Amino acid sequence: MKVIQVVPHVGNEASGPTYSVVRLAQSLADAGDDVLLLSVKDGLLPESARFKHQIFPKSKFPSMLWRSPGLYRALKTEALNSDLIHSHSMWVMPNVYPGWVSRLKSIPLVVSPRGTMSSWALSNSAIKKRLFWWVLQKSALERAVCLHATAEQEYRDIRSAGFKQPVCVIPNGVDIPEQLQLRSIGKNRNAESVKEVLFLGRIHLVKGIDILISAWSKVARQRTGWQLRIVGPGKEDYVQKLRNQVERESILNCTIRGPLYGQDKQKAYHRANLYVLPTHSENFGMTVAESLANGTPVITTTNAPWAELNARKCGWSIDLSEDQLTETLLEATALDEKELRAMGFRGRQFMEEKYSWESVALQMNHVYSWLLGEADIPSCVRLD
Repeated sequence: MKVIQVVPHVGNEASGPTYSVVRLAQSLADAGDDVLLLSVKDGLLPESARFKHQIFPKSKFPSMLWRSPGLYRALKTEALNSDLIHSHSMWVMPNVYPGWVSRLKSIPLVVSPRGTMSSWALSNSAIKKRLFWWVLQKSALERAVCLHATAEQEYRDIRSAGFKQPVCVIPNGVDIPEQLQLRSIGKNRNAESVKEVLFLGRIHLVKGIDILISAWSKVARQRTGWQLRIVGPGKEDYVQKLRNQVERESILNCTIRGPLYGQDKQKAYHRANLYVLPTHSENFGMTVAESLANGTPVITTTNAPWAELNARKCGWSIDLSEDQLTETLLEATALDEKELRAMGFRGRQFMEEKYSWESVALQMNHVYSWLLGEADIPSCVRLD
């Protein structure tokens, strides 16, 4: 089948929707679908992407809406010879156009909110989002014949927003590094003189990094053989605010650096002894999956859909508070290297069992076929 995927942008950072939408498109193409990805302003993906990618300029006014008449025109044209449109994310015009085209061209529309319906996300810039919702976004979403949630919490968010359409609950996938690759890209953790707690991802208020720094200021007094490494892109004023917090609290073993990509990112995951994501809101938490795939145990919060970490004994899922995070960091950093490696091994097994991209693509393709009347209803689809 021919499927159009629409996402606002595909940047350099291979995380979040940038990673998951591109890998979904690749995996669908590998499974035999004809896939076209439309986005705004970014560079073309390499030819190895295995699907067609078209980019379009963003209008300067109003910049915050990401208007792109070129993308809208291309979507209308391509829809004439396509079977289905799949839109990812919300709150900008590239996520409104699919609803318009679905109505104009009578083509089925699937929508993946990608975490944008969580209570935390809705409370951020609430007035602007409320206006955008009633003027543009709500009617565009009502055109969807199916919505996609990556976890149970996102399914509940969709239902809480009042949408009654079928919802498919399919997690994001994760690339599992080969064991030989794991051994070759990073140093042996046993050889590290200083052990490392890593945060890697977007440096943003939603990630709870300020709480992490406050907790670490207490942990650092008792764990002199450990360091906290914060890595990722972020707005300079917020990054500077966090650096000021580190300086104000006199934390010597904490660094904040810019983003890493590709093999450098893999090395960072593999070198770390622990990964931490103290998030306020996460529909999936791609960095959690990536860390586990690289054999590194994880500490995250119940605001991310990773409660299985506790049962699988590959990490900790905790309530978000400075005290709880401090206590858990102290517990985790008290473990010896052998115990941490065993947790990391169980985490990698967890990813191999449930989160391969081949499995994700097969499930999504089944949903598409069902919507086109070519297959029975998939087990991942919720009608309640």
